[in-house]
Amino acid sequence: RLLRGLGVAAVSSDRLIHSRGFERLAEQELKALSEPARAALNAYCRGVNSYLSAYADRLPLEYALLGFKPALWRPVDSLAIGKYLTYELDESWKLDELRWRAITKVGDRLAADLFKDDSAVSLWSPKVSPLALVPQPLVSLGLSESLSRLPSLAPFRHTAKTRGSTAFMLAPALSQSGHALMAADKHSSCSLPCEWFLCALKSKGRHIAGASLPGIPGIFFGRNDDVCWSSSLLRADVQDLFVEHFVGEHTNRYKSGKGDLEAVELREPIAVRFGNSVEHRLTTTKHGPVLLQDKESAVVLSWTGFDTSRPLIESIYRLNQCRSQDDLRQAFSTWGAAPQLFVYGDKQGNIGAQAAGLIPVRTANGQGTTMSEGWSGKGDWSGYLADSLLPSQFILSSSALSGAELCVAAGQKLNTKQLIGHQWTAPYRANRVYLALPKAKSGNKFSLSDCSALQSDEFNMLSRLVADELKSATEKTRSIDEQQQQALALMSTWDGQLRGNSSTASVFESLSVTLARRLVEPKLGKELTRDYLERWPLWSTFVESFLREKPMEWLPPDERTFDTFMITSFAKANTRLKLFFQTDKVADWQWQRIHQVLFQHPLSTHIPWLAGLFNQAGPGLGGDSDTVDACDVSVSSISGAFRCQSAPVARLLIDMGDSEKFYANIAPGQSGHLFSAHRGDQVTPWAKGDALPMAFSDARIQQQGN
Repeated sequence: RLLRGLGVAAVSSDRLIHSRGFERLAEQELKALSEPARAALNAYCRGVNSYLSAYADRLPLEYALLGFKPALWRPVDSLAIGKYLTYELDESWKLDELRWRAITKVGDRLAADLFKDDSAVSLWSPKVSPLALVPQPLVSLGLSESLSRLPSLAPFRHTAKTRGSTAFMLAPALSQSGHALMAADKHSSCSLPCEWFLCALKSKGRHIAGASLPGIPGIFFGRNDDVCWSSSLLRADVQDLFVEHFVGEHTNRYKSGKGDLEAVELREPIAVRFGNSVEHRLTTTKHGPVLLQDKESAVVLSWTGFDTSRPLIESIYRLNQCRSQDDLRQAFSTWGAAPQLFVYGDKQGNIGAQAAGLIPVRTANGQGTTMSEGWSGKGDWSGYLADSLLPSQFILSSSALSGAELCVAAGQKLNTKQLIGHQWTAPYRANRVYLALPKAKSGNKFSLSDCSALQSDEFNMLSRLVADELKSATEKTRSIDEQQQQALALMSTWDGQLRGNSSTASVFESLSVTLARRLVEPKLGKELTRDYLERWPLWSTFVESFLREKPMEWLPPDERTFDTFMITSFAKANTRLKLFFQTDKVADWQWQRIHQVLFQHPLSTHIPWLAGLFNQAGPGLGGDSDTVDACDVSVSSISGAFRCQSAPVARLLIDMGDSEKFYANIAPGQSGHLFSAHRGDQVTPWAKGDALPMAFSDARIQQQGN
């Protein structure tokens, strides 16, 4: 509804939202809610509307600037928000389209190198065979180019990669307190207001606290008196693109393996502020809605989110009622939103991990990695993986110390016989947690402060490999200048920590991106290389594979040897930094000066002149996409800056043995109101990794209430 307040500028975004049918799906989910969940949702809506009525004359400044008043909140609005957020996390079809473009450009063999996921392994996933890409389908080049230029579906949010959520549970055997410990964060866009907010709820028979999302009732991750839980995106492939062949340009009949079928057509009006309504036409085949159509060809989207049997709000409601690990596992089995890898623990010291969500089963050994021929039947969905086949781990509190008393969720590749996906995040964050915890101080015992330190860890696991290969290459030549010698000396003694005040971190990041770009750009071209580095979550593992295996076919045309390639890449990387910092003095190239964050207000995306009023500049940060403190790095900036666009903006620390030991923070702060003192008051402790006390115990609630 707010889209209409922006007028004709938002029509294209509104068309996209209508084509996914979030409101239609929400209306179906409303019917699927249990009576208790429906009652809770209705109560939530009454609360929102009570506030709107009481403060109708004191709405935030944004409403006054738009001349817009919010309508009464409906249950279907909360359900539609859930679908919208699920789609944002599930948007893997863009990776399918990216693979297709790469295959078209360089062929199957080289594309397999770029998109292989076998190097993305953690301690929980043995090495598997390289990804076999599906042969490209017959689709017009013009249609593919149009598909790659589809606008973002997030018109009100600063869209960025959602790669870095991390959660880990420690069993009592590894805990100084003798109870289960949980450390968790949620990786989201650096927006203002923050996507998350911290909340404590207490009523008769219910006591729960943690992080929630505006518009959706309940706690998404946190604890109650008996259990705690959090999750990381499973990175499952739950969206596929199909190419349909229509029988003629002006017909709804399309080909299938069982003869021609009739597509369903829906026409909906889109209201436009200060303009005439426009009609939106939506065509749907058996595979899903048409995204784009060109003459007789059309690209169609299949998505598990079109299934309305597992409403997100139902799952959240059930999670909030859990009293034991059995309750939690039953609640996970109802999860129908973006698939997650949950970690959880209880007051008795049992901990576990459970993958949850709808994962499609594809026919004819379909991989779902590129566009499939809709008329062939290959790759069609035959159903979903049974919950019993999804990866899980359970550790009883009574288990003897065996070195496996921890559960980690960091988007890593999981060990499973079933196809889940191909777009895992790089394994470095998960490996860092796995390797750090068994080496805990105090006789392998971790405190909550140790967990907090690990949450803020900025060690990059590729640092030593990059430094060693660079040193080996430069030892064979004397043709490096004084400035390069300074940078090389720093690299040789570097501990691999991407601290904000580290100049070596800047050298490493610039070199890593330069290596990737010089390897890929001669094959893919500038535009496709930019998309690859920004969107493919495993590009750093491609660089690692190259440094370890040194395949000649990936060297740029102007390079003859691996060593000269490393040296010239080092020179180019340092030149970029010298131009940005305007100095040859390497010690002044501090990472935090180019790795800065801007908390962006959603309206500034469509109304740029509001940026100066509503956006808020944040501090310079350490870390990168592959550190546990996953403050991502934009690698396509022309200015030379490596800006942070998404980060672990919400963090929790929980000791299940003590309700006082509950800490949290969000960035930039709890409030989004322009003149609120709490609009950005948590930025500094968040950037430093200093967790703040969370109101959960009666004493803490009373203290913070005063």
